[in-house]
Amino acid sequence: HKLQLQSMIREMAEVLRHDELTKLYTRRIFMQELQSYFEIQHKFVLVIADIDNFKRINDTYGHVIGDAILTLVAKALKDNCRPIDIAARWGGEEFIVVTEASKKEAFKIAEQLRKAIEQYSFTEVGHVTASFGVMAYEEGDTIDS
Repeated sequence: HKLQLQSMIREMAEVLRHDELTKLYTRRIFMQELQSYFEIQHKFVLVIADIDNFKRINDTYGHVIGDAILTLVAKALKDNCRPIDIAARWGGEEFIVVTEASKKEAFKIAEQLRKAIEQYSFTEVGHVTASFGVMAYEEGDTIDS
């Protein structure tokens, strides 16, 4: 029973670390990872993505289609980010990546992600797009800023 309990605890810990739908890190875990960047004063860049018109898509086509879009956007992040980058579902239709890439490289990553998402096409919706922002850590920044 002890091994079974340990296995269940590991499984539950994994569930708490990852968003159920997208399998990306949760916002809570992302913030813990980001805190470690601040503590060791790494230089890093945040890439933030927001699916365009997602509320309209969800309202018009339903949550099944919305969930399929969220899943594919998460797949695009997983497939196009480097293994050392940390990607998470920030909330709703928003995603965030922390990368140690330069700001110039982060813009390239954002553009690559934008193109990857735009390639997906849904019978009901057509092509989905996302908007991106890039912010580089600067000396004196805090998590809140």
